[in-house]
Amino acid sequence: MGKGPTIEELAERDDEFRAYLKQIRGEVEADKAKDLAVLKTDVEDYYTSGGWSYKPFLQMDALEVQQVSTWSLDNIAKILEAVRDAVFGESDPPPDTVIEKGEEIGLALGEMEALELLLVNKAFAAIQSILTTFATDESYRGKALTKAQLVSPGITMFVSIRSDVWESKHFFGGDSIAQYFYLVRSYFSADQAGDIAKFNSVLAYLELATAFDQRIEELAQQIADKNTPASALPELMQILGFMSDQLAYIHEKIDELRAEKKARIMAASQQIVSERLKALN
Repeated sequence: MGKGPTIEELAERDDEFRAYLKQIRGEVEADKAKDLAVLKTDVEDYYTSGGWSYKPFLQMDALEVQQVSTWSLDNIAKILEAVRDAVFGESDPPPDTVIEKGEEIGLALGEMEALELLLVNKAFAAIQSILTTFATDESYRGKALTKAQLVSPGITMFVSIRSDVWESKHFFGGDSIAQYFYLVRSYFSADQAGDIAKFNSVLAYLELATAFDQRIEELAQQIADKNTPASALPELMQILGFMSDQLAYIHEKIDELRAEKKARIMAASQQIVSERLKALN
């Protein structure tokens, strides 16, 4: 059998399907104000309880529609990579994304070494925990789940994801369509960050590697558990594979940072030795 059209391909050529997608998106957008209100309360409670002042850093709204049978992490991974490139480079942010790199935030990011991989994977850790819940517990369909994640000293990400599944009538042979509506708000707090000069990138990545190791073990246990719905297994396998690949990158980064640190120590020590020996002559 040949490969059927994707959602994007069908939307380009089928008026009825475009109207169907418009209906789905309209229902999702109708809940946006409610989800934003919940997220705003979470943000205010978080910073009030810590006694920290804060300022906006990143705002992202993303609606993703996929066939259930071909569900993939590719789209959200590409969005996170595009955000990373915009934050740490000169690339334009993805659609419906605003990044506010003021002087204070720019200086803070500059003082913390090798943040790119750390921020992306901590952001993904928050997102995958919500996606896993949606995959394994159908009672959350049509609802929004939120999570807060400290991604680096002074930078906290708040994410809300609303998910639902629609029967796709005669489209795609009756395959269902899943939508995920991502609302991400990230803030920077100098009060919370403390002394950024004390940030240790090696330790931060080691902690991230430990967290990923533990999460991979949990996912493997969920997959092996006979009580886990069979319908959730493809999604869990994708999350497991993605996190396993990222863990390998994290270990590569740890080795790289350790090598750089060793080189700096050796160079500084050699300089001291040279100066002291020179003083003896």
